[in-house]
Amino acid sequence: MSADGSLVLSIVCLAGPTRLAVNVPGFEPVMSEDRFAFGLGEEPVTLVANPYEQDARPGVTGEGPVPDNFEALLNAAGDVRALYGSQQTGPHAPPPPELRRLLAEGCGA
Repeated sequence: MSADGSLVLSIVCLAGPTRLAVNVPGFEPVMSEDRFAFGLGEEPVTLVANPYEQDARPGVTGEGPVPDNFEALLNAAGDVRALYGSQQTGPHAPPPPELRRLLAEGCGA
């Protein structure tokens, strides 16, 4: 997802085992914080951030199991947001329908 041409949030599914990962490049790691909330409309998805294990992606990444109702959440979301400690991004417009479909398929939903 982008705003003004710059990446503000990315949503991917990782394999082995399949899990949802949300990255916000603008978030700064907080060593005492591991709660990462990803909002699809009014429905929060709780993910876990590990500020001690930052990978090559900038910012902070939250990971967790793919919700059973992930495709329904994606399709019903009027906006997308993320919250980590006191840092928040959004609301942003949800991905276009075709990207939602591909994301749901990639996540096994």
